[in-house]
Amino acid sequence: MHETVEELDHQGSPHALLIDPRPDTGIKRLGILSGSFNPPTEAHIELAVRARESYRLDRVFFLISRVTIDKEESEGLALEDRLLLLSRLAGELGWASVAITNRGLYYEQALAIRSLMGRQARIFFLVGMDKVAQILDPRYYQNRDQALVVLFIEAQLIVASRGDRGEADLRELLQREENQNYADRVYFLTMPAETRELASSAIRAAIARGEPPAGQLPEMVATFISETGAFRPTYETRRRLLEGLYALGEWGKDRADLRKVVALAGEETERGRRLRAILSSPVSSMELKDFLGAL
Repeated sequence: MHETVEELDHQGSPHALLIDPRPDTGIKRLGILSGSFNPPTEAHIELAVRARESYRLDRVFFLISRVTIDKEESEGLALEDRLLLLSRLAGELGWASVAITNRGLYYEQALAIRSLMGRQARIFFLVGMDKVAQILDPRYYQNRDQALVVLFIEAQLIVASRGDRGEADLRELLQREENQNYADRVYFLTMPAETRELASSAIRAAIARGEPPAGQLPEMVATFISETGAFRPTYETRRRLLEGLYALGEWGKDRADLRKVVALAGEETERGRRLRAILSSPVSSMELKDFLGAL
């Protein structure tokens, strides 16, 4: 996952890379669920499932951007961890894949997916009511109309109900004069009440308080969060350790037992304190290598 992230050209034209192997070429209707997935929730899965069934999508991509609009990129799960979890979830679903892009705005992401998949597929972005309002907001563009023309030439939107906002709210938004030209490219999807209020930010806050939410996370995600200490102070140790190991390349992968080293970093022993000192910012990779090599 880290190598794929590093391969992404942050400054180049809009493009995307698949984390999973390239899917079958016969895709005619492709759903794109773009988000920070910090963490992936049952609401994400439910949206993908319902959109696929309701709009006959051949495949759904979980798409993460290196540039997340209006969100703090460094908060919570490391990017590699989110990609790992999504890849495992996509494998369980069977009809999903995972991709990463170098762009945060939807019209740019549409161009990025075209660069990856070519012209054969119709693209449908799966979004919530909060996101469609952001997509139509001129504050995010130098030239809103030009950007939206590109978006709606390349893709269509499937908008899911969110909180107490439903189809009537969507139609009111689309009937505004500045949005009417795009109304025929936007479709509605009803979501069950139990998932309308689910938000990754609330889940992160609950976990940080020591109140892990029941039934709001896929089992695999809940287990991963519990084992890694995600959204709690212990997770930062793991993140810093991984940064150091990434810098060591193949040596780090071959010589480090991640679970054991993370456990060691939590010990109130001389070695534990020494390792925590090495992991203090910025991480010294060579010092880490010498420490691990001596274990």
